Amino acid sequence: MPDESIYDDNRLAQPDEVWNFRRGDGIEKAFLLANYILQRDNTATVSIEIRPGGVRLESNGNSFAFSSRKSLHKRIQISAGTYLIEG
Repeated sequence: MPDESIYDDNRLAQPDEVWNFRRGDGIEKAFLLANYILQRDNTATVSIEIRPGGVRLESNGNSFAFSSRKSLHKRIQISAGTYLIEG
């Protein structure tokens, strides 16, 4: 799956757009993976750390890294149907 968003600048594609267009920036891919994890296990905890140049998703002892061309800086925690956004 190419590391190209369908959108310019810091606008993000939704997970269904990433899946349907078969391409996405690393942040968009991380959200797609988080969506998949949480749909399979609604008790899972997902942490997404976004920094310029890259994003890291951690869940249930697994870690995934993606590159990003977007210049965003956020930390997102999702657990038991709640979320916290920092940054």
